[in-house]
Amino acid sequence: MSKNLTIKNKKLALVLKSKREERSLSQNKVADSLGISRSTYSRYELGERTPSLEFLINLSTYYCINPMELICALIPAKRLSYAPEYKNFKNYSNNDLSLSEQELLQNYNKLNPKQKEAINNLISTFL
Repeated sequence: MSKNLTIKNKKLALVLKSKREERSLSQNKVADSLGISRSTYSRYELGERTPSLEFLINLSTYYCINPMELICALIPAKRLSYAPEYKNFKNYSNNDLSLSEQELLQNYNKLNPKQKEAINNLISTFL
């Protein structure tokens, strides 16, 4: 593993640990909720393993944070500023969402794609 990758993993590791501890959650609780082993989650927090982009998005939903907060921990901001997707993320934080909204996002994240589509369709009928 390159030194540069190790440094970036350590930045992400600090963010993940901080988010988990802010919510007084155990590694077991987070791992169970996300459907992974505790040892895998622990390796993310230790910077020994890099999660996939898809898993980073799942983590951001679980923690109710902007996905860019986690992605930026891995990719230098200068490189991100050139990505068109960077400007499209809605900036929200845990403080912007009520506890019930956070719980809804966490529960939504646990659904399979067909269930998510059904929920999205149901919401569309009310809008």
